[in-house]
Amino acid sequence: MEATKKDYLKDFPVPSLPKIESEEIQSELQRVARGEKLTLKNPLSSYVNVEAPQGHQDISKPDLWRAKLDQIGVNQMIAEQRRLNLDLEKEYGTKVWQEHLKQYEAMQNAMRDQNESLKGEITEINKKRKFSQISQSDAFSSLTEKLDASYKKN
Repeated sequence: MEATKKDYLKDFPVPSLPKIESEEIQSELQRVARGEKLTLKNPLSSYVNVEAPQGHQDISKPDLWRAKLDQIGVNQMIAEQRRLNLDLEKEYGTKVWQEHLKQYEAMQNAMRDQNESLKGEITEINKKRKFSQISQSDAFSSLTEKLDASYKKN
């Protein structure tokens, strides 16, 4: 008997995938198909480059300048936090990593102990269940015999 393939999706429309069909994803798929390597942008470039307002109308608007100055202030705070994180990592990185490994090993040991404990509990439950089944087997077999006997009578 030959197995036939049933098309379960024939009555359903093809789903739209707007994110996959977007221009950015399509260009990345084409780049991969061409075998080109991924070129990464400098992650700080968007923080460093702040454009001044352009044109005669924009230059005279204080709100636009204020927004640009706020953006520069945010960029400066981000750069400062990044520098601080790098300094802390340089100074305390190995100590923090060693402490993390100790905590991870302790957690792993605790989970191993808990696993062994649960395995022991499972074994005990299975032993009790088996004992209960064996102890009830005599009563069950006598009831089965009575049932068979009543069938033979009728």
